[in-house]
Amino acid sequence: MTQQRRRLVCAPNPRVLTGGGNVWLFGPGPSDGCALEGDSAELVLAVLERAREPIDEQRLVSEIVTAAGADLSQRQAIDQAVALLVRVGALVHAGDAGDAAPEARAARVTGRVLLAVTGAVGSAHAPHLVQLLLRAGHEVRVAMTRAARRFVSRRALEAMTHRRVDGGLWEGSPSRPAPHVELAGWADVVVVCPCTATTLSRMAAGDCSELVSAVATTTRAPVLLVPSMNTGMLDAPTVARNLQSLREAGFFVAHPGTGHEVAEAPVERVPRRGVGAAFADVVRYAELLLERASAAGPRLPSRAEWNVEHERLPASSDDGPVDPDIVAALQQHAPAPSRVLDAGTGAGHVARAAALQGHTVVATDFSETAIRRAQAVDPGAPVTWLVDDATQSAVHAVFDICIDRGCFGCTPLSRRSRYLEQVARWLRPGGVWLLKVHQTPATLRAYAFDVEEIREMTAPWFELVAANPSLMRFGLAGERPSWTFELRRASSKR
Repeated sequence: MTQQRRRLVCAPNPRVLTGGGNVWLFGPGPSDGCALEGDSAELVLAVLERAREPIDEQRLVSEIVTAAGADLSQRQAIDQAVALLVRVGALVHAGDAGDAAPEARAARVTGRVLLAVTGAVGSAHAPHLVQLLLRAGHEVRVAMTRAARRFVSRRALEAMTHRRVDGGLWEGSPSRPAPHVELAGWADVVVVCPCTATTLSRMAAGDCSELVSAVATTTRAPVLLVPSMNTGMLDAPTVARNLQSLREAGFFVAHPGTGHEVAEAPVERVPRRGVGAAFADVVRYAELLLERASAAGPRLPSRAEWNVEHERLPASSDDGPVDPDIVAALQQHAPAPSRVLDAGTGAGHVARAAALQGHTVVATDFSETAIRRAQAVDPGAPVTWLVDDATQSAVHAVFDICIDRGCFGCTPLSRRSRYLEQVARWLRPGGVWLLKVHQTPATLRAYAFDVEEIREMTAPWFELVAANPSLMRFGLAGERPSWTFELRRASSKR
């Protein structure tokens, strides 16, 4: 059997220092590094430069040999340089580089993480935790207590998240008069990190006088507490009682770690209990809670939550440009002029695109705010905009094609059959339903489906014509794998 050739890439943190013609390599341990100079230093820098992207090891060596005009007798030095960089961790196997393959990233459950920062000195490191959460694919917002603002800048956190950072109960606006209610409804998981003894006390007592405790008390999402305090506080009976009370109330608590007490002089510090869990572990704990929530089924937003969601989006931006697969299917199945219904129109991109193609278009949405803002983008667009619930619709017209981009996936199980029956009533026999849904695993705000599930549940009314893998934006959380189904309306229910 042929041995699989390995691919190498420069490590995310190669631990290399250069200067004065020298190169210092620092390994994982204090005595694992070495210093190089002259030709050896230039050689390891050439290897690292060639390995900025994953590259087959043999090709890496061959390219350096060719670029240097070296002969075969010098190849041994290149092999030794590669082996040295692998040993100290400056080069890693492509599969170990710290970024999961696209397939692995797509399979992970990601969600909306509200990071609630309180007034422990560890809050100074909150930007690093935000970075780890964002890198893992989560959508992140931040809330802060007044005390936390002594240690970390709002502006820094807003620059990283591109989202407003809330710092008080009374910092609302006409569209979100109660920030703690809006944040509590938005989050799929709330992470209170670091969590001070004061915040623990507030939450245990049901005291909602501070933003963070109010959000943690109000939310339906799981709440992860990451205590961080000095050893004396951590061992205090009142803190122990508060932690036990919160666990019994359904909160999740990350076990504290060991670190230094900054109240002591730097030269006098020794490791002590009480430091918050490592941030990498906090991310893992949050993802475990997201997975548990996903397994229990998506937490579908209410009408009020959808209104808030649409209100905060830019006036002309919901999911960006119209999906190319939707445009292509519309052109294939609906020669202009056709009668088109866009159910769950959101910002109205699909509806306006269909109208530009010459179709007669009706666009509906569950959210009054979505319809108001979609219409305001182009008041002259030849589209009829209606607030309507597809499970109890007041729209009685018949259409040639129905477009559903994400709406069916947000329909509760108890109303799913009514939705299917309504789409069947909307479409003429032979009409086409363009249905776009998320693939498995499910996101936390919508159901996800596979091909056989769609075929089975729509069989009484529709014939599955095509099922094409595609991508769909989900709010601001980026593109997620999806299916675009083309279903033809049967002449009668079978």
